[in-house]
Amino acid sequence: MANFPSNNAAFRGSERTAAARSSRAPYTHLVGGILGFILVELALFESGLAGQIAQFMLGFNWFLILGAFMLTGWLASRTAQTSSSIGMQYFAYARTWLRKR
Repeated sequence: MANFPSNNAAFRGSERTAAARSSRAPYTHLVGGILGFILVELALFESGLAGQIAQFMLGFNWFLILGAFMLTGWLASRTAQTSSSIGMQYFAYARTWLRKR
């Protein structure tokens, strides 16, 4: 073991843990977003609003609904990419998830 170079990546413990922490953060946000989406859907179904929303959408022009989804997605993506505020980025992320339901 003494013959291995000391700058070998396998022996740099602090760099590996920093990389693991930085790669874990996006997945933590993704899981949080999925759980938030599940909670919103559960609330909609339990309250009965999901059926009312479905009835409204079925009786409406689908081109307008698709246009609204596209506009909301564009606005959410633009807000998330251009906002310097962390809170505004989370708001845009939540809005993106809500439009996909």
